[in-house]
Order: sequence, then structure tokens, then C-alpha cells
Amino acid sequence: MRALSALIIISFLACPMLESALGAPSPFVAADFSLQVAAPSATFRPGDVVVLDGILTNLSTQVAGFGTDVALVGASTGPEINGTFVLVFPFIESYEVHVFPDQEIQPGDNVRFPFLFVDTGASTPLGTIISSGGGNLLFQNIPPSTSDFLVDFFVPISNLASVIAVPEPSSSLLLAIGVAAVLWSHRRYPSCLGARFSGSIPVPCTQ
Repeated sequence: MRALSALIIISFLACPMLESALGAPSPFVAADFSLQVAAPSATFRPGDVVVLDGILTNLSTQVAGFGTDVALVGASTGPEINGTFVLVFPFIESYEVHVFPDQEIQPGDNVRFPFLFVDTGASTPLGTIISSGGGNLLFQNIPPSTSDFLVDFFVPISNLASVIAVPEPSSSLLLAIGVAAVLWSHRRYPSCLGARFSGSIPVPCTQ
């Protein structure tokens, strides 16, 4: 009788613990997420702040509750200028890496957020290519799942995005107007332009 009573008591105490263990989400690992970088625009003008977006996808079968189940604790990455990773560049003023605020990501869903900010200088040469460099997002499970009190796992960047420096629209427009004016003049006064370019004695242009 005592043995039966003890068994009932142990079973009663163990049930909530077992239910809690079965219902608790398993710790996340690197394979549960993918990170891509996208360029909202393919070009930028010297002096602009280039913004490259991060796209974090939840590949797991459970809800990623940032701030409750898992935390994004940091990022290690930086821009590449013309294919070379640099910390100081004469045409780049600075760069910053941002992480997204706490939120839930459903299984299979993703969140897009401004990720990499590159402050360019007015003297950035046209044709300069800025790319998102390789790197990682750093995560920690809640509660932590490893002995590392800072980072439990990291997710590498799976692709890079690039943008290229182009002239300001006003400069391009003025150039186009100038070219159009030259072509129009050449068609309207072909003999006059021909005389000037050939070194002949110029003749008055007539309508």
C-alpha cells in the first residue's frame, strides 16, 4: 500500500515536469536560419548613405520568438570596396551594422531589415562598387544552450549584394542635353560644322 501511494505521488509530480519538457521548444542551431543581403537599389550617388538590407529566414519548424526563445546578440561583417574588405577607405566616411528589433518569425517566414549602412564621400569615384562583405549574425538561445555566455551559434551570410556609384541625375541630364544639342546642330547646319571641323574657311550659317 505504501509502495502504491509513493508511486502515485511520484507520477503526480513527474507529469507537469514531463509536459513542460515535451512542450518546451528545442534550442535553435545555425541550420535553423539563413541570412541573405539584398540591395534595394543597384546604384548610389557619391555622398549618399548606401543601405543594404538583411533577410533572415526561419528554416525551423518552430516559432522563433526573439526576446523569448532566442536573441540576436550581434553581427560581424563589413563592406567590401571594389572587391576588397577595408576598415578605412579614402572615399568612405564610415559604416554601421544594425540588427532588427525583437519579434516573432513563423516557420518558413522571413524578416527584412536595414542591415548595413555605408556612408560614402562626395569624392567617391564613379564606378566604385560597394558590396556587403562576408560575416555572421550571432545568436544566443534563451536560456543559453552552451557554456559560452555570449554566443550559442552564428548564422553566416549566404550571399552578397553590390551597388555601383553613378553620376547624379542632374549631371546626367545636363550631359544628355549637351549631346542632343550638338547632334541637333550638326543635322541643321551640316556644311557649317563640316567647314569648321575640316579647317576650311568658315562660312556664315543660314536658316
